[in-house]
Amino acid sequence: MLLLSKMLRPFGIHQALQDELVSKSFSGREGAAYLMHSVINVKIGKSEGRQLLTGYHTVADIYCVGCGTTIGWTYLKAHELSQKYKEGKYIVEKERIMKENAWSTEES
Repeated sequence: MLLLSKMLRPFGIHQALQDELVSKSFSGREGAAYLMHSVINVKIGKSEGRQLLTGYHTVADIYCVGCGTTIGWTYLKAHELSQKYKEGKYIVEKERIMKENAWSTEES
């Protein structure tokens, strides 16, 4: 069964399933972002250290396999104990995706 998904503009490549959504309350480089358990159809870039709002993390940018656009990043390592829950998860920039079907992107 195909679950509701998000698709990258304008190519229509599926990027994430609604069931994989952890939180809508994150910030990316361009504003609002989603924390996801997993994403699909992405290529992972090289790892780098990055100072983010919640501290220093080792991350890697994620790119659409269809067009190469950066759509967010994955957390490889959180250096603060309180941030360890992010490890292995993904940030997807809201500005880089659009909803398909009935997936609500509004805060509830």
